[in-house]
Amino acid sequence: MKLYKSIFQESWEITRRHPLLWFFGICVFFWGGKGIELEQFFTNADLLRSDLSPLRPTFWSGRQWMVIVDLFNGDQVWIAGFAVIVALFLLIAFVLIMSAHIGLIDAYGQFDANTHGRYKTHHALTAIKQHFWGVASVQLVTKAVSYGLLALAALPLFFDQLGQWQIVYSFLLFFIVTPVAVYLSTVAKFAMNDVVINKTPWVAALTRGRVLVRAQFGVILEFLVFVYIVYVIATALAVVLTQLVSLPILFAAAGDSVMIWGMNGYVFYSTFYHSVGALILMIVVALFSSWHMGSWTLFYRELLAGRKSSVTKQFWNRAPKQ
Repeated sequence: MKLYKSIFQESWEITRRHPLLWFFGICVFFWGGKGIELEQFFTNADLLRSDLSPLRPTFWSGRQWMVIVDLFNGDQVWIAGFAVIVALFLLIAFVLIMSAHIGLIDAYGQFDANTHGRYKTHHALTAIKQHFWGVASVQLVTKAVSYGLLALAALPLFFDQLGQWQIVYSFLLFFIVTPVAVYLSTVAKFAMNDVVINKTPWVAALTRGRVLVRAQFGVILEFLVFVYIVYVIATALAVVLTQLVSLPILFAAAGDSVMIWGMNGYVFYSTFYHSVGALILMIVVALFSSWHMGSWTLFYRELLAGRKSSVTKQFWNRAPKQ
């Protein structure tokens, strides 16, 4: 337990002292599964449930796409332009997210809680220039395999002849492939750290990440669980803080019919409530996500320093034997 506590505390000390990392944290949070390994169970389940997901047959129905066609009155030039804009947006988002990963790993790899000075933009740009393609390759390969496996789990949904067994088969496959996706995400975390900190080629880094996960599986599994517990607590605190700040105002205005800035009083305060909630959530996301990535980097460095023993194993060894 001391290992995780010291990692989490040091990561927090570094996080709060380097504001640039907060921006990187927001970017990283929007990567698959919010960048949190165990959260993929819920994110992947949503992908299998949502009609907006390409893993659902309804996504490929004509009705979904006719909305866009009707929006541009069937003008192919406008539709093509819209497709190009979407593609450019996705490309820019991908570059930002990969760059944020590199910046965070580089910062937590260089600094500790006692290091003076702040991590600056020029530090991040230098690291991004050196390691972008290595980190991007790690992420693209592992995500392609993960989503390929998830597509396999969704395959029964496309066969109507299976009847009500569609859901059963898809459900079973989901619980087979998602742990593999979590494993790949964990390997990718270590591989990215290896690329940035040790300047290892990305293929070799993936191999070393796989070996590290196999050698330290128990400790890594505990780390995943503790990180997810912190995520749940942080989310709950964000919700509670939003309620404490805004809900009394909302209740006070519940029967208010006074016009404020052209809006009914209730509408105005409701807008204020949701705006405050969004602001608090963004702050929590920025701090948690950067702290989370920092914890992974510090954890990686600890594992490289020597073999660790899991809390479960230590407890088992101390238990009286019959």
